[in-house]
Amino acid sequence: MKGLIQKKAKALIIIGTMLALMASFACEGAAGTAGEPGLPGLPGNPGNPGAPGNPGAPGEPGEPGPAGPQGPAGPSGPAGPEGPAGVKGASGASGATNMAGISVSLSGSTLSVHGGGFGSGAKVTVTLGNLTSGDVLGSADADDNGAFTVDFALDNPPDGVHGVTAIGTRGGAASNAFVVGASSGGSSGAVAGDVVR
Repeated sequence: MKGLIQKKAKALIIIGTMLALMASFACEGAAGTAGEPGLPGLPGNPGNPGAPGNPGAPGEPGEPGPAGPQGPAGPSGPAGPEGPAGVKGASGASGATNMAGISVSLSGSTLSVHGGGFGSGAKVTVTLGNLTSGDVLGSADADDNGAFTVDFALDNPPDGVHGVTAIGTRGGAASNAFVVGASSGGSSGAVAGDVVR
């Protein structure tokens, strides 16, 4: 009995539901007008960054800059090795020729001696006598050509032949003679310009 009542109740519920649905469809009216558009939505999140582009072509080279100031001088380098010895030079010319000679003349008490062929600028010593013994009368300086002239005072030289010798400091020696008194007509015993070796 109880089960029968429950089955009838379920059947009534189903029938009521169906009737309500049918009533809702039968009472539906015409569609209303469209509503106003809604407000715009919020902006979306930013997108992810894109991939990097390809590198551009290189630019034109710039103009050269001005020259910088000159730097300070560097320290001196070490001395180089000593070079090889040079070629030996030729021997120099002799300071005097082997043609040195003198001439002598007596005028009153003045003895004049003229010489040539001695070394350039040499000091020439004149001696009354020979090379090994005699009285030194004095000296004279030869010029650039090896020539000189000098005068000496002779007080009362004795009669006879008197030798005169001249010796240069740079080579060259010569002798000659002069005659005093009665022997002036004879040989002097020397030849003008004799070279003394």
